[in-house]
Amino acid sequence: MSTRHRSVAALLAVAGLLVVSAVLASGAMAMPPTSSQHTATGSVTLPAGTLCSFSIQLDGTQTWTSTQFFDQNGTLTTDTARGFEQDTFSANGKTLVGDPYPFTFVYNFADGALISDYGIGVAERVPLPNGGSYIVAGRINLLETPPQLIMTVDSGNSGINLDAFCAALS
Repeated sequence: MSTRHRSVAALLAVAGLLVVSAVLASGAMAMPPTSSQHTATGSVTLPAGTLCSFSIQLDGTQTWTSTQFFDQNGTLTTDTARGFEQDTFSANGKTLVGDPYPFTFVYNFADGALISDYGIGVAERVPLPNGGSYIVAGRINLLETPPQLIMTVDSGNSGINLDAFCAALS
């Protein structure tokens, strides 16, 4: 067999392997992710002792994109929520308006069951009258932390200037 024929045969063999690989890989591919847009508003009273020695009214607005990822069987493996939130805090006739801040929540599933749920990033950013800011940022395990305590994080910064935040609302 000539060198040219061997080269052509080798090229055809490689092309054939690529076609077979592509066909096999397409059968094993997961379903494409799906995304949806959301907006929500809500209010909650943070009881005395949650952040400050007095209760605080928290009003929030969120916009986010939720993206679901699936395995090759169509079973949900991960759901992410990425967006922005802006909060307003009121107590004792005073109000503080937070800056819009980004957030990310990640929900992981195994065989359709939720196995981890965590938030990462900024959990709050509020400019204070004294020129500083109240900031909470880091990671929080939402399976272990009650939702009303989302104002703290498991690792990271659990509230720079909390005393100044409370003083501004007292």
